[in-house]
Amino acid sequence: MGGSSPGSEENLQLAEKFRFVKFPSTRDDVLQKLPSGAEFKVRAVAVDLREAVNECHTPIFRTLNDLIDCVKDTIRRAEKLEPHHA
Repeated sequence: MGGSSPGSEENLQLAEKFRFVKFPSTRDDVLQKLPSGAEFKVRAVAVDLREAVNECHTPIFRTLNDLIDCVKDTIRRAEKLEPHHA
């Protein structure tokens, strides 16, 4: 697993944000571990991590990857709403 795959840097940054979460973890457990105002910025989009976790339909995160997938889904939805500046 090299560092050149798309999103790998994002995954590392998100892993750092969720470093205090123990797995498996419920949504409420994750929310308790995140400080208020916890934010993740990628490209032109900033996502409130607490909102992203709260919007997930997953009641229990078995692994860090489950949590990262949840946040990335929120990022993808936010990117679709952002006007493109290219």
